[in-house]
Amino acid sequence: MSKEIAIKNLIFVDCEGHGPAPTLNDAVAFEFGAVAYPSKQTFHGTGATKETFEDFDKWIASQKKL
Repeated sequence: MSKEIAIKNLIFVDCEGHGPAPTLNDAVAFEFGAVAYPSKQTFHGTGATKETFEDFDKWIASQKKL
C-alpha cells in the first residue's frame, strides 16, 4: 500500500539579475517570476523596488486563500 503526501501551497520563484556580477546587478532590470502549486497562478515582478515586493507580498497572501 503506498502512502501519498498531500503537498499544497508551494511557491516556486526564479530571480534574474542583469549585470556583470551578482553584487553589481542593475536594480531597474531586476525581474523575477513565481508560480504557485497546485493552482499554477503566476506573478511577474520587475525592478527591485519596494512597490514590486509589496505587490509580491499581496500575491503570496492571495495564494493562501485558494
